[in-house]
Amino acid sequence: DGNDETSGRLFVWGNATAANVILFCAGYPDDQGSFSAFAQELSKEADCLCGVACLIGYDDYSERPYTSYKQQGYTFDEMTLSLRAAAKALKEDCSTNPTAQFVTIFHDWGSCIGAWYTNRAFEEKDALVSPDKIVYFDVLPIRSHPKDVNVIMPSKKAMRHTILEVTYRIVLAKAFLIYRFLSKYLAAFYFVAMFAILPLVGVVPKSPLDDKIVQEKMACLFRIIYMAFPYYNMFRALVGLDRDMFLEEFHLPLLDETPVLYLYGKDKALQFHDEAVVKYLEEQGKKKDNKCRVIPVSNAAHWLYLQQPEICLKAVKDFILD
Repeated sequence: DGNDETSGRLFVWGNATAANVILFCAGYPDDQGSFSAFAQELSKEADCLCGVACLIGYDDYSERPYTSYKQQGYTFDEMTLSLRAAAKALKEDCSTNPTAQFVTIFHDWGSCIGAWYTNRAFEEKDALVSPDKIVYFDVLPIRSHPKDVNVIMPSKKAMRHTILEVTYRIVLAKAFLIYRFLSKYLAAFYFVAMFAILPLVGVVPKSPLDDKIVQEKMACLFRIIYMAFPYYNMFRALVGLDRDMFLEEFHLPLLDETPVLYLYGKDKALQFHDEAVVKYLEEQGKKKDNKCRVIPVSNAAHWLYLQQPEICLKAVKDFILD
């Protein structure tokens, strides 16, 4: 916790001597609340010390509202360093078990930032914050590790999938752009209008299963629009100097050394993974002594760990304890 523009809160549950240390981080538009119940249950059932962080700029509470963060949002590098700092704080300041297994659990934009942080930690041989296992919800890195024997690159997506994926991201990026440089009221009008129109033409990634959760998160519309800064930065990165980081560092770890569990909701209108990478992960899991797993979850969509908590909890617990 802290008061400057680059600090945030880390919510912790469990015993400091636990055999497993777990770091959670979700994505847009979630703060620590989305993973809190899941982390509390996991801390009870699997001898885990669980710490829940959120992306920098996504925290919001009375002493420090979202308006106190950088108006321009945060760069991917700042977000990556912030999440890595949360991992360090959890390992150094909260856990007293030096031999504890360290597992990271990421969702949505947390998966992107989490992959960048963990891949840097592996490359720099930073054992303190390098996870032993990684869990991804809903979003999976777009390629295999560059040093893998069989390098898997993103496959070509269907035209409809590409249009759907790009369109809603442009809308979110433009909403933040209007918020940042013109008017928050104009941004709110644009945001509401576009997300009323997009479902009518079939351009929306969420499922009806997500509607209730989305409505709960729309309590503060201006905050939701501000939290869209990663989408704005994504398009800036793809045409600027951060392109290499955005595309080249978003890859899986070496799976023989760091197993990955991937869970996704089968009922999403648009899946945020590449089928070639999913197939590769499944094939690796079939090898002897390889613990990688892919688990599609029925009757679940974007927030599958909230929609099917028992199924997701069991899958994660089995993966951690295996």
